[in-house]
Amino acid sequence: CAGCQSNNGNLSGTNAVAYSPSSSGFSAGAGNFRGVLSGPGNADFDLYLERLQGFIFTRWTVVASSESNSSNEAIDYNGTAGTYRWRVRSFAGGGAYTLQTDAP
Repeated sequence: CAGCQSNNGNLSGTNAVAYSPSSSGFSAGAGNFRGVLSGPGNADFDLYLERLQGFIFTRWTVVASSESNSSNEAIDYNGTAGTYRWRVRSFAGGGAYTLQTDAP
């Protein structure tokens, strides 16, 4: 992921969740969002890009996802300006991961 920011984390086990850069998200302009997740070979991790929706009653909505039977996932999404966050979830297993991200 050329030009991407690298973040390291660890999921403790099945159904564990981590957010990048934090659960409160980040502001981004319109354009291309890229995320590349690399995790342990004996786990199944999934990657989601979420956008904050609403003004008075806000909620996070999944705008892009990558769910396979491994811990290596990738998202390439063209989005509008707003507040976003990356969510890494363990479908099965746990361990250390690296998440490389790029946003407009």
